[in-house]
Amino acid sequence: SIFDCDEHMVFSNEEASAGEWNVWEHGNLKTIDHVPIEVQVTGMGDLSKPGVTTNSFLNTKVFLKAWDLLIKDGRFWEHDWVVKVDPDAVFFPDRLQDRLKPLTSYGLSEGNAMYIVNCDRQFGAQDTMPAKLFGSLEVFSRNAIN
Repeated sequence: SIFDCDEHMVFSNEEASAGEWNVWEHGNLKTIDHVPIEVQVTGMGDLSKPGVTTNSFLNTKVFLKAWDLLIKDGRFWEHDWVVKVDPDAVFFPDRLQDRLKPLTSYGLSEGNAMYIVNCDRQFGAQDTMPAKLFGSLEVFSRNAIN
């Protein structure tokens, strides 16, 4: 859960009452704040029609606004890594922290703009990209954000 990270921010383009934003943190029920994003969202279309996809370009405005708000807030400068996690992603911060430890402890993340690829699968013969960054979990060094 993102709430087990050193720090977290929640962005949402949908209204939610306070009761919907409760989370268990260290054994206590806590109401979390979220940063509202006000953008017009593009609809997905009819997925039963040929050629209609669920490409991520449909929510680009939401993500751009969230990144702008994160940068404006500035708290990310106090941390080595920034992780963008989709709300439906299964995420274990302690496991990610273990994997990032070599990059962080040897200073490789300091000063360098880095991102972590999270898929090395090839999707057909036409796919020539050896490594990819899928959107459900994105990991960036602090300097990759600026």
